[in-house]
Amino acid sequence: MVMIAGLLVLPGCEGAAPGAPGVITKITLTQFDNMIVLSWTPPSDNGSAITGYKVYRGDANGFPDLLGTSTTTAYDDINVEQGKTYDYWVSAVNANGEGPLSAKMQGTATTPPAFTALIWLVIIGAIGFAAILIFVLYLAIRKKP
Repeated sequence: MVMIAGLLVLPGCEGAAPGAPGVITKITLTQFDNMIVLSWTPPSDNGSAITGYKVYRGDANGFPDLLGTSTTTAYDDINVEQGKTYDYWVSAVNANGEGPLSAKMQGTATTPPAFTALIWLVIIGAIGFAAILIFVLYLAIRKKP
């Protein structure tokens, strides 16, 4: 037996007690028209399995506000405005508490080109019209003696 800082430690039990998870260091942001997808690599669990993650987004003053939670290593922020930049932080949680916040990551919901959808509709409509016209002409030619 050993006495450390007034605590009795039994032989073979000198290791550190489990603690909160470590800091998340690898975060990827994927930016879309109407959402920003965050994904990350789990940090060290420090001896206690990770039970979830907390995702924070910067408020108007730049301070982290809890945005949501996840039990996986990804989170979809669907409440974004196109063209606006957002700050994000992520932390891991286990039975011993919440780990430190990750470094700040920034993402911007992209703005789609102005007439992209309309252009595709016109192209698809033109192809469809051409296909119908060719079929009608084929039927007309086939019926003639």
